[in-house]
Amino acid sequence: RLEEGVRTMTLEPDDLREVRLGDRVLLKASSVAGAVAKFSQIPVGPRLTALVKDELHDRLDRKLAALSKSEEVWEEMLGLDVEEQVEVFGQTISPADDEECAAYALTYVRHLFAGAHDEIERGNWLRIDRIGMRVLGKSALTAAEWVYLKLLVMGGGEKSARYVMVDEVQDYTVTQLMVLARYFPRAHFMLLGDEHQAIREGTASFDQVRQIFSATHGEVETCELLTRSCSRACCRWTSVRASPRCSARARRRASWRWRTATQGATWPSWHALPRRPRARRASPLSSPPTPRAPTGSRSSWETAYSLWTATPSCPRAAWC
Repeated sequence: RLEEGVRTMTLEPDDLREVRLGDRVLLKASSVAGAVAKFSQIPVGPRLTALVKDELHDRLDRKLAALSKSEEVWEEMLGLDVEEQVEVFGQTISPADDEECAAYALTYVRHLFAGAHDEIERGNWLRIDRIGMRVLGKSALTAAEWVYLKLLVMGGGEKSARYVMVDEVQDYTVTQLMVLARYFPRAHFMLLGDEHQAIREGTASFDQVRQIFSATHGEVETCELLTRSCSRACCRWTSVRASPRCSARARRRASWRWRTATQGATWPSWHALPRRPRARRASPLSSPPTPRAPTGSRSSWETAYSLWTATPSCPRAAWC
């Protein structure tokens, strides 16, 4: 709805605000509206806002040039102490005539109100919240809707990023994923998640995820879990990893099982596992594990192995 609304909308006077720095208004809202009206034939979008920003920078420069000619500014400038002069001008000043004094005054005013140009560049002369509420017919916008609308109207984003990975994608809303897709337009995305583990309602389905990234990034490839047992093992990842001691033990045992399995050897039985003295502590990946008498059922022992042997070859559902 935001994309459709932006394509057909026009900026109204209430969608704009004055350019100010602190309590000082430098460009009135009517001046901003005049700059927008100058490019009324261009639809709302990044091109329009870029042209309006250039026009506002020019108008602000003319405003500062006029302000620098006032006697009040001259007196304030000439009353600066040595440290303040060095901070503003890079040296101490002693103007010889009115022309030189006017040049110093212009530099001084530009230094005082340099932040106003930043306000223009950030687009603070646009009331993004009001535009969004008018387009969507809502009384308020969510944070994700506000960010996405600002990207639609003003452009921006991180075009240098090459890879973006999002874990637990099933917990993201459609709007949040649209923000990521637009903010990183040239990145290669990898999205990991399990649709059945969503922690709240209203999040994006995997079909919606595919539609979003197909529209913005073209081809979408899917890697799904191969077996049901693999799915259960991946789902138990959090509970196994929650205990550091259990996690380290599982890594040692899984590493040994994985090496023997890839070499074509037969996995030894429970009692055939090699033993070592309990006082000796070896690196988790340097030697086979020391078996201990099971405190639970054999199924819990096997779960740790299935977890570590399943996840390397069968990652959770991913789009690239």
